[in-house]
Amino acid sequence: MISLNTVKPIVAYREWGFHNLDRPGDIHTEGYNGNIDQTKETTVVEGWALDPLANSTASCVMIQIGDQYYKAEYGKERDNVAEYFQNSTYLKCGYQLEINTQELLSTGSMKVHVISSDSTYQYPPEEYIIQGK
Repeated sequence: MISLNTVKPIVAYREWGFHNLDRPGDIHTEGYNGNIDQTKETTVVEGWALDPLANSTASCVMIQIGDQYYKAEYGKERDNVAEYFQNSTYLKCGYQLEINTQELLSTGSMKVHVISSDSTYQYPPEEYIIQGK
């Protein structure tokens, strides 16, 4: 069981930070606060996350919607991240999770929790506002 209460301070990590959520349609952004297609039954949440304090990938990414936590599929290849940081260790830092769209819309926001490579701490969660279009 991962404790989401143990937090180490985050460090500044170049201009890309340590985490990013991609826009629907795989458009890369510096975070996404915006609209999702409310006509679809599910929404795919995807992005990338690192553990810069350990100079490694994270152990996992948890998506929080309301009081519920969902473990994202972590370890997807992200060539663009490894190339940007010039660190092949970061190649498998992508994550993805399919979520019920109505659950996202009813909550109105979600938080992304990045858990350290050794599972002993997490970075401060990033909150994203969700709206239908």
